Amino acid sequence: MLTITLNAMPLAFAHDPPWEIPTYAYIAVSPSPVGVGQDTFVFIWVDKVPPTAGGIGGDRWTGMTVVITKPDGTTETKGPYTSDATSSAAFTYTPNQVGTYKFVFNFPNNVATGINPTNGIPYDPAVAMFGAAYINDTYLASTATTTLIVQDEPVLEPPTYPLPTEYWTRPIEGQNTAWSTIASNWLGGGNINDRVQPNGVAPNSPHVMWTKPLTAGGIVGGTFQDNVGVYYQGLSYEGRWGTPIIINGKLYYDTPLSDDPNDGAYTCVDLRTGETFWTNTDISPTFGQLY
Repeated sequence: MLTITLNAMPLAFAHDPPWEIPTYAYIAVSPSPVGVGQDTFVFIWVDKVPPTAGGIGGDRWTGMTVVITKPDGTTETKGPYTSDATSSAAFTYTPNQVGTYKFVFNFPNNVATGINPTNGIPYDPAVAMFGAAYINDTYLASTATTTLIVQDEPVLEPPTYPLPTEYWTRPIEGQNTAWSTIASNWLGGGNINDRVQPNGVAPNSPHVMWTKPLTAGGIVGGTFQDNVGVYYQGLSYEGRWGTPIIINGKLYYDTPLSDDPNDGAYTCVDLRTGETFWTNTDISPTFGQLY
């Protein structure tokens, strides 16, 4: 019998000598044209992401600046900025002169260290095991230029569509931004006093959306009489409908089984029609979130 022993080897090695890696800078300013006194959004990034960035640890690019030349020839410098994990940074800018502005983004040499320069947290080897090979490498400087046109007249915002005057359903078309005032979301808390929707209004007309049997009930009949012949619901000890969740027009709830409100299959239904989308006997969430 032949036995072979394999020694564990590191997954990544630093480059020796360290590499010098070229970068390409990019900058975008929007909207353009824009009116004097209106905000613009400036977005800067380079094509190389910080090699060990992951979560809140690892490299981030530092020293990123933007030099702005105004129509009258004066300049101002924004930054220095530290990038996020994807190599980008952003800020808003409000022009105060009519004419053409010049924006120059300067990305300086950056040496990868494996440590977040903002919070001092090192990279996680489980997340950036291959990025560790680039520690001590230099990411070379680069620059990018763009312009912004500024005019006297303000640029009008996109038109908004009016609120509906008849029956409507979700999902709501993304251009109907004003509808947020009637389609607000609310994540109810666990406090018994936190049961009021604070950010919207309920329908102002009678409506029945759907019905589903939740539990057995009523009179047994036959030889049984009075209270003896009534189904006991178990509500003295196990309440029904404890943690329903509504997200995107879908209702999620535990189907009660016997006296336990959470014994049955977890169910997702269409809040408008009552159609059952799916059931799952292995889960029982207590809250939901649009992430």
